[in-house]
Amino acid sequence: GYVAVSIDYRLGYHARKSEFREAEYRALEDADAALDYLLKREDLRIDPDCIFVAGTSAGAITALNLAFRLYGSQPMERVKPLRDKDFRIRAVANLWGAVHDLSVLENASVAILSFQSEKDPMVPYDYGYPMGRTGRLIADPMYGTHAIYEKAVSIGLPAEHHPCPEARHRLHLDSEMKETPRFYEIRDAMVRFFAEQME
Repeated sequence: GYVAVSIDYRLGYHARKSEFREAEYRALEDADAALDYLLKREDLRIDPDCIFVAGTSAGAITALNLAFRLYGSQPMERVKPLRDKDFRIRAVANLWGAVHDLSVLENASVAILSFQSEKDPMVPYDYGYPMGRTGRLIADPMYGTHAIYEKAVSIGLPAEHHPCPEARHRLHLDSEMKETPRFYEIRDAMVRFFAEQME
């Protein structure tokens, strides 16, 4: 019963801190434009009161920004909502993503499902720089899934967190880009968690 869409968004940046954040802005602008387009497609019959977003890694960062930074009381600077109709993002599946500021979770009432390795080498599990040692040179520190979960619980947002022991960043695919057993666990958890937010 879902209308499911996988969007493209701009990727890439020069190795400077300002460029890392600019890449986040571009991704968010593209996600916002995609949501606007989809809501205007009457033939898709999308319920604007029942929107879910999800992503892995940079896609999870974009999904979190879309859910919390753009549509709350403090919009992300520079990025303005494009649509003229009301809608509601009910939940976000945060698959090894992160945010720069935990206070953004206070901007909207959005449920959060998270998966991440406790030993993720690319995105901090709790708080730190993304991309390991390189991240200190080109990025600001971020709060990972554990910190996001703790903050969500403290402010009363529906939240579920699945810490994973694998010492790698991408949990759903193996080195040959084939689905791991974790892929199916994540898929099933998303279906269940999203359905619970519609009750």
